[in-house]
Amino acid sequence: MERRPFVVATLIKWFDAQGFDEEEVASCSVPCLFLKLPEYSNEKCVEEADMLLATTNFQPPPSFAKFAPVSFSSASAQGLTGLLPSWQIWGYFSLESAVNYPEMEREEYMKQFEVELSTRMFSDVPMTFAPRDSDVIRRPTAEKKFGFALYLQSNCVSWRDDIVRELMEHVPVDSLGRCLNNGDIPERMTTVELISRYKFFIAFENSIHHDFVTERIFNAWIAGAIPIYKGAPNVDDFAPSPRSFLLLDDFDSVPALAAYLR
Repeated sequence: MERRPFVVATLIKWFDAQGFDEEEVASCSVPCLFLKLPEYSNEKCVEEADMLLATTNFQPPPSFAKFAPVSFSSASAQGLTGLLPSWQIWGYFSLESAVNYPEMEREEYMKQFEVELSTRMFSDVPMTFAPRDSDVIRRPTAEKKFGFALYLQSNCVSWRDDIVRELMEHVPVDSLGRCLNNGDIPERMTTVELISRYKFFIAFENSIHHDFVTERIFNAWIAGAIPIYKGAPNVDDFAPSPRSFLLLDDFDSVPALAAYLR
């Protein structure tokens, strides 16, 4: 007898882009069905789902009168208690760090959700940016390195831009995002293909928090570049080897890092 799938209504507009790998979902011991936009606009689907997955700043569709009392913000999550039948679950989803979403560390906020899916490794469903095995073992696309160091950021964060700006005074750094831009990205080239053209890739996170290790350092490894990393203090837990990256904090200064790179 075929098992009924566990239905998750993802009440998150951008979930399509950040969603689960279809092959992994298909191989799960419990069959799952993820209702993503625009399916969740069907109120009947939401009412019949086993779990409703929301995130910070979620705003329910205006047509969902049942959710009128609900308010998700960086300050509070109100109206959840008693809103759903006993068999239905509220889940919280985030691929951001608690630095950017501080409510994740507030017990009063998080206890309203029965399941947490986040980058925190102690969450009910830990989420990582780790690539598929097939990406890890494939040969880097560029055998020859055309550039020295690459910085690729379009979300400008002052502390990391300041570090890179100083590094640029000592070694050549191509900055091809909107931050500190000094060049253009070649057409029809993926992020990994671009990184593979460089010896070093500057992989600084947008915030520094335990477990928050994003795709930046993984992309460097896949591309065959050496990551220069600043971010999660426990990045060693995610690395294939402690010699697989350079940690900015291991150097006394930016000039000291530059001297080592040369």
